[in-house]
Amino acid sequence: MIMWIGYLQWHFRVSKDTMPSDPILKNFRRVAHADALLSFSGVEVVREERSAILARSEDRKERLRYVDPRPTPWPSVHFIIGNPPFIGGKNLRRELGDGYVEALSEIRGGRFQSADLVTAWWDRAAEILTAPGSVLRRFGFITTNSITQTFSRRVLEHHLQNQPPIRLVFAIADHPWIRGVGCADVRIAMSVAERGAPDGQARWLKIRNEAELTLEERHGVIGADLKLDSRLTRLIPLKANALLAHRGVQLMGGGFLVTAEKALALSAGSEPGAPSPFLDYRNGRDLADHSRGLKVIDFFGWEEGEVRRQHPLIYQHLLETVKPERDRNNRATYRDNWWIFGEPRRELRAAAQGLDRYIVTIETAKHRWFRFMDGAVAADNKLVVIASDDPMHLGVLSSRQHRAWFAANAGRIGEYEREAVYVKGSCFDAFPFQT
Repeated sequence: MIMWIGYLQWHFRVSKDTMPSDPILKNFRRVAHADALLSFSGVEVVREERSAILARSEDRKERLRYVDPRPTPWPSVHFIIGNPPFIGGKNLRRELGDGYVEALSEIRGGRFQSADLVTAWWDRAAEILTAPGSVLRRFGFITTNSITQTFSRRVLEHHLQNQPPIRLVFAIADHPWIRGVGCADVRIAMSVAERGAPDGQARWLKIRNEAELTLEERHGVIGADLKLDSRLTRLIPLKANALLAHRGVQLMGGGFLVTAEKALALSAGSEPGAPSPFLDYRNGRDLADHSRGLKVIDFFGWEEGEVRRQHPLIYQHLLETVKPERDRNNRATYRDNWWIFGEPRRELRAAAQGLDRYIVTIETAKHRWFRFMDGAVAADNKLVVIASDDPMHLGVLSSRQHRAWFAANAGRIGEYEREAVYVKGSCFDAFPFQT
């Protein structure tokens, strides 16, 4: 379809109003070149001061504000198909700009802000499908296979569990894109939905042979994770596991990390008896390979004036290496509290308080393992921390049962989904340690 539209666009640029000899699309004149998601009356440039202290031009930020944002009207049709553009949820602001993302979030009622962009098409089509009097019979999209990961999967869950009900009638959760010179080396998913409750007749396909692209077909009920007869999407976090698993701290400033020698030199200017802010620091590479032996400057709970008075050299170091980066950040809390980690993980600190050791695992890895780490060591954002010093918990997490649970609930990234993501909400919070 896309290739034919492209051909016709070329034809009418060259031949003006002459119709092609083969009537490919009778209503080609209805093909619109527009933003399929967002319409607006205009765009305004808004200038924001970056800092209340500094007034240099580089400390001001310009952003766009979309006036009167609203969903782009879609024509009344029987079928909707498409291959929406892919931008990961965490990259939306960088690729589209703050103003566009905020306007898109506004017209979607603030839902699914961390989901990939492709899910906005799924969300829009599902709303049309279930609207009173809608003539739409089915919609289907080709998306990246990340649609089955947590934040994007919530879009499908929302509509599959809503009223009036819709059901998936066809799905392939993981399929290679066309390979060859100039082709994207990605994995895709395909999904088709229609009105009605699940009837057990949905077509579910899985690749049997990657080289020959032969498919296995089965029938049943397809869940929001694009798995057949899956009950995993109905799992809920268990109260017994609440507040135990957290991601490690997110620094948001390279200057927080220093060598042991640098830490010693910076401490030379501190007041006698002032508590040291330096902690040992580990990320996934430190644990999987050899530790770099780095220290991290942790001023969680400190006021800026206390830092400047008790640790003047450390304060100056952060002022020069962290503050400029934070001043460019969009969030006021990150800019205003620049001497503190971007995400200091208050809940994690409370959960791990008093523990001599805790359990960690690398969030994204080809091989899943768990280990104890010293309680005095700060864990990186890419580590999942389980606030327990109990060897029984370490044993259960390392067991075949938990590995099977993890395999069924993990997110997947990378070519051929070789790298599995330990999503704490589904992999840990919902895991029954006792039955």
